Amino acid sequence: MSLLKKISMALTGAAALAICSAAAVTAYAFERVELTDRASEMKDGVLNVIADEIYAEPGETVKYQVVVQNNTGYSSMGLGLYYEEALPPKKDTAGNLLIEMGNVSLGMSLISDLNETKRIVSYGATKESLNTLNGVLYTIQFDVPADAADGTVYPLKLVMEDVFDDQQEDIPYKTVDGWITVRKKAVTTTVTVPTTTTSTTTSTSITTTTTSPTITTSTSTSSSVTTTSTTTTVTTTSFVPEPPPVTTTLTVQTTEPKTSKTGRDINPDKDKTVTTAAGGKKSGSVQTGDVTPGVAVAALLLAVGTGAVMLPRKKH
Repeated sequence: MSLLKKISMALTGAAALAICSAAAVTAYAFERVELTDRASEMKDGVLNVIADEIYAEPGETVKYQVVVQNNTGYSSMGLGLYYEEALPPKKDTAGNLLIEMGNVSLGMSLISDLNETKRIVSYGATKESLNTLNGVLYTIQFDVPADAADGTVYPLKLVMEDVFDDQQEDIPYKTVDGWITVRKKAVTTTVTVPTTTTSTTTSTSITTTTTSPTITTSTSTSSSVTTTSTTTTVTTTSFVPEPPPVTTTLTVQTTEPKTSKTGRDINPDKDKTVTTAAGGKKSGSVQTGDVTPGVAVAALLLAVGTGAVMLPRKKH
């Protein structure tokens, strides 16, 4: 095989390797920030009602939860969740709010509704005895806009109207707001870069000449000698082994905040101001409010039709 042909084959093989070795791995964008990563947002010794913090990609359907932790016990609750206009909750085929009650709501008398004018999901629950369960109050769904820009934040705010114990007395609580943040999929690409190598061929030729006399006799008593020459060529070939291709791994990955699952900081811009999807300004840190017995929350509009969600309360 000629040297030129060997080099051509080596280059062709390297090109094929480069084509076959490129690979891409896509990471799923949806991620719920675990409650263990949000311990600093909660308060000890009081009922904590917490809205999800979720990362999702454009166009993704998100199952959004409101949960209870450090439950000191309650028998009645009236709660509202405010959402942004660009992120309406999903409805069923009859046009009603699509909601799934969680383990904390089991065994309670429940009411829920969606007021699209005021952009509020209302939830009411009552029970004669104390409910001391921790876990999910309810789950609703949101469709993230398909054209949402990477990094867009949709804040969701919790407002408590009333929460009573089994004697219809106010109990201390804390609400923790949440959000949905748009985060596009992180794609890791690995590419094998070929290295072109050249094979060296060495050829050696050995020529052997053999002479044998031929005697011819003629009547003229003269003689002639004919010399025959034979040439033998021996070719030896040695090859230099081709080194293996050099593989270089290039990783392209989006920068993402840190959680206990991913090692990212869940709120890297806590000291900065971010722009919400509605165009307003929102501090990077989650804003929460503490309410102690006897303090009214005037901000809540838990409208169901033309009325408000009102829970029975003991008169004094």
